[in-house]
Amino acid sequence: MQSRNGPGAAGLNRDPAPGRVALFPQGVRVGRSAVIKVDVQLDENSVPEQIHWTASDGPEKGRPAEAMMFSVWDPEQRNTLSIDLWTPRMTVDEMNFYVLQVLLKMAETYRKATSNPPTADLLDGFARQLTEQLEREAADRRKPPDV
Repeated sequence: MQSRNGPGAAGLNRDPAPGRVALFPQGVRVGRSAVIKVDVQLDENSVPEQIHWTASDGPEKGRPAEAMMFSVWDPEQRNTLSIDLWTPRMTVDEMNFYVLQVLLKMAETYRKATSNPPTADLLDGFARQLTEQLEREAADRRKPPDV
């Protein structure tokens, strides 16, 4: 697998061990750090009522959000850990649109990170198929009921 240094890959260097990525190998100095903060206000049942996020590099503080998917790769466990949150105000149509955008972004990120267009194209294709399915379902919901 080739080494890469594109967006989102800053500080990544190929470790000599095949298939391993060293974030900050010995001798490499980190120039700066950034902080992303997520503030979630929960109701008495631990359901998110409000979600706000701030990035130290961003111009705005405390931007509101209605949903978030946060995933990290644990290299020791070789597993993805995730937190998925959404507020009760988020409609099904908004969630559908959100998931479609996440899938498209995932395909873009995968394409940049792996230089593997055929597999990224599969993700894009799935997102297109899902879009068509959701559009059919929305059209069916708009049809008047048979009398």
